[in-house]
Amino acid sequence: MSIFGFFKKKADIKPQVEKETAIEAPVQRGVAISKRVELDSHNENSIRNCYIAFDVETTGLSPISDRIVEIGATIFQNGTVQRVFSSLVNPGISISQSASAVNHITNSMLNSAPSEKEVYSQLVDFLGDALCGGIVMCAHNAKFDFDFLCHTLSRLGFNANIEYIDTLSLSRKYLHGLENFRLNCPLLLLLWMPSEQRKIIFRERMSNSRTKPCLKEFNIQMIRHN
Repeated sequence: MSIFGFFKKKADIKPQVEKETAIEAPVQRGVAISKRVELDSHNENSIRNCYIAFDVETTGLSPISDRIVEIGATIFQNGTVQRVFSSLVNPGISISQSASAVNHITNSMLNSAPSEKEVYSQLVDFLGDALCGGIVMCAHNAKFDFDFLCHTLSRLGFNANIEYIDTLSLSRKYLHGLENFRLNCPLLLLLWMPSEQRKIIFRERMSNSRTKPCLKEFNIQMIRHN
């Protein structure tokens, strides 16, 4: 190739490179924060009337260097499911084998998943008033989930001021005597049930010798609380 041909080729390529650079210019960072609130007599009714259950799976433990790979959110009104959001997320980085062993999400699954930009635009619309504290969100070991969510929203240019309840803290407060407080513990569902429904399940499960002691204490605490 002659020197003139070389420079002609570079001139032809240059506009395309500049166009790609402009498309991938970094977005202005947003400010997304979250704070934990306590369930008390002042907010219990409004929270039971409407709240959003939230959960994420990630590539690791750091909200700064790791990424969310799956998001789940469910809007409850008066104890019934109203809307559900669920999506895998292509984070733009690989997920390690150790993380995949925990959440069973693989790189091949993420390769075909929608991008962060696409998923979070939809999630922001789904969460609505929850992003300004109008609807309380909840999660188990919630600081982990909302640290990841807020860091991601900020990085992608979204603003948020989220209030959340931690069901892990609630379960430790009210469900004494359990061997563990994992999210799949069925007794945790009692924390969010209307009082009449809770009484029915309480009576049914009091016959179980393993759960009877902690259920009895739980019922006493919730009666005092209500």
